Amino acid sequence: MNCKNYFLAAVDCLRYGPSMTIRSDFLARIDHHLAHSGMSEVLFGRQIAKNGYFVQNLRLGIGSVATIERVERYLDEHEPPPRAVRSPRPRV
Repeated sequence: MNCKNYFLAAVDCLRYGPSMTIRSDFLARIDHHLAHSGMSEVLFGRQIAKNGYFVQNLRLGIGSVATIERVERYLDEHEPPPRAVRSPRPRV
């Protein structure tokens, strides 16, 4: 298996830190983007990765590193705004 061809191999080759893997972090970013944009997994995959099954395949561990890099660039450019922290109302 070659790290250029399969995402699971890339997970073994690259790590963000001792407890976080790329795949789980990447899926969390996609889920966060989908929740804030209201976009479905299929529509996201079609528009961004040219594959309606992209997110489903990614959950199964299938995906090329080049596609993943393209999706990461898209997510960097379209990062949803952070949630506003609401201060509690003072009690009367």
